[in-house]
Amino acid sequence: MTTKRFSLLIAGSALLVWSIAAQASPITLTVWTIDHPGQYDYVLAKAFEKQNPNIKIHVKTVDFSDMVHQLARAMATGGGPDITYVDNPDVALFASRHLLLNLTPYVKKSNVIDTRDIYPGPLKAVTWKSKIYGLL
Repeated sequence: MTTKRFSLLIAGSALLVWSIAAQASPITLTVWTIDHPGQYDYVLAKAFEKQNPNIKIHVKTVDFSDMVHQLARAMATGGGPDITYVDNPDVALFASRHLLLNLTPYVKKSNVIDTRDIYPGPLKAVTWKSKIYGLL
């Protein structure tokens, strides 16, 4: 995942958290990733925390081959992450079961995310029933 993509993901998630919890005194976001400590998501999370001291990011590595199963289990028990990696083919599966948040209204209000900057193919991969459920 590139720096820009992770920054968009975190920015979009932070926008969502700020929109929902305006009274926020420190916010903690849980991120599940396929990266390992020292790789992109961990490094970028630390950089994001430095720029946003009221937001703490807890990053957890989940094996790619087990991500769908762990997410399904965690979401069934209410313990899923705030931000996660979902492989493109699995977006529709999770969205159809109401396990992902419709990000469309947040993306439309965003001053950071512009869907015209996202290639049509990848944007379509995170869209289900004309609603955006992921950021690239």
